[in-house]
Amino acid sequence: NIYVVDRGNDRIQKFDENGKFVKQWDRPENINGTDQEFASPEDMVINQKTGVIYITDTGNERVLKLDRNFSYILEWGSDDGQTSSERGKFDHPHGIDVDSKGDVYVNELENPRIQKFDENGKFVKQWGSEGKGKGEFTPLLEHLEVDSKQDMIFMVDGALNPRIQVFDTNGNFTTSFGTSGNGDGQFSKPEHVNIDSSGNVYVVDRGNQRMQVFSQC
Repeated sequence: NIYVVDRGNDRIQKFDENGKFVKQWDRPENINGTDQEFASPEDMVINQKTGVIYITDTGNERVLKLDRNFSYILEWGSDDGQTSSERGKFDHPHGIDVDSKGDVYVNELENPRIQKFDENGKFVKQWGSEGKGKGEFTPLLEHLEVDSKQDMIFMVDGALNPRIQVFDTNGNFTTSFGTSGNGDGQFSKPEHVNIDSSGNVYVVDRGNQRMQVFSQC
């Protein structure tokens, strides 16, 4: 099944493998209050081992944890929908993924950092600061992806410093690739990154209207 985060419509849609519509949600399955509706959700990930779902509910400044039936389990982040730079809270949570141990990684649009949590949202650590050096990020961070086979984190550094940075799960910088431009291996407003089962890295190069594929060395 395919899940699509439909940010502009404040919902998540589910399709079968051939694109046939199955269902949609504007809030967790077992919650009725309008104050629990999604607000500009941005990303989601399914833990393939447990079926648990995590969603960055950006407008509500929180991360939601749901079961495989889309029923609410818990949430963390803001209690009142306000932005924050405190540990464990968010300023527009954006990308989200999980590693092989079930730990959760979240990046934000407005805070130049990656935060790591356990499977129940307990803060573990964070790394990053504003800048263009190794392990630094520019504002408007895009999306991250975890290569669960190697437990390496790929972070898209966005339009202001178009590159992909790679970290281990402890936040140690390992490498980066990409510069600004339209040549091979260059980016303009990169947005998403994904890794296939062979370790190839796919980058959505939005500004150049293309997809690029890289092999891992």
